[in-house]
Amino acid sequence: MEKALRVLSITSALLWALLAGMVILSMAFVILGEVYVYVDRPVVVVYKGQLEILVVIYVRNGPIFSIRNLHINISLTDLRGHLLCQNETSVGDVGPDSDLTLSLTLRPRIPPWLRGRPLNLTVVANMIYAVMFPIEVRASFKIQPSYGLVGEAYAI
Repeated sequence: MEKALRVLSITSALLWALLAGMVILSMAFVILGEVYVYVDRPVVVVYKGQLEILVVIYVRNGPIFSIRNLHINISLTDLRGHLLCQNETSVGDVGPDSDLTLSLTLRPRIPPWLRGRPLNLTVVANMIYAVMFPIEVRASFKIQPSYGLVGEAYAI
């Protein structure tokens, strides 16, 4: 009986050590996996009398694991948090050793009472890395419409 308990305790200790080693190895691969998400400053243009805000997002995935369920949301709000315009896209999976460049456009109609007031542009990228590590990247920019554009949109 003692011999069986000793064998079971040694086996249990080996299994726990193997599990701990696998978790540490997985975390090392994730740390060394080199996932970069870069959100460039928004570019604001007026095209045919319509305000357009262009946002470029660059995703670089390292050579080991995939990015799963990449979802990007861009929103424009006033300083009180009221939503003025939103754009979102689901990219899906990004394979190992991949580069991805996304260009998203907002075409807001700025109400007259917000003319000349600052607005918040927020970009959020959600993804799952290496099957079990959720990542959220959030970038915020303050933009301010200027005067001089006739109609519902104003140059920023």
